[in-house]
Formats: sequence, structure tokens, C-alpha cells
Amino acid sequence: MNKETQKLGQMIGSEFPKDSEGRTYHLNTKKGEVANRIICVGDLSRAEKYSSFLDEVKFKHISARGFATYTGHYKGVPVTIIGTGMGNKIK
Repeated sequence: MNKETQKLGQMIGSEFPKDSEGRTYHLNTKKGEVANRIICVGDLSRAEKYSSFLDEVKFKHISARGFATYTGHYKGVPVTIIGTGMGNKIK
């Protein structure tokens, strides 16, 4: 059992579950790791490709649930790109 799986019994809140560290259930991210502006795509490789357009990737995480999160700035504006793993792949 990994650390993320062990925390499942400690989730707080049914509408927006978070663990004791404030990390969200599916993304396993906490405050400050996700920007207010979010681009959500299906294919994980598309999320990675789009992250190359950021000025700099300041946060990158692949959750145990398969979500890819990239946070940085685009032309100075904070942006997060999230790949859900659902949808068509880039050919």
C-alpha cells in the first residue's frame, strides 16, 4: 500500500474530500499547487505537450489515480494544465 492509498480512510468532507494535509482525493494536490486558471485535457501526453508552452513548470505531479498536473506561468499568468487520462490520444 502506498502513502496515498493509506490516507484514503482519513479523508475529510464528502463534497470535496481532502486528507489531513489538505491534498485533494483524485489529483493529490494541495493549496498553492494549482492555479486559478485551469486547462483540462483528456490525453496525458497532450497535457505534457501543452506544459511545454509554459514559461516554466513550477509543479508537476502524476497522481495514483492517473491525473497529470502541471502548474506554471504563461506570459506571466499562473496556469495549471491537468490531464485526466480520458479521451483520445495524440497521434
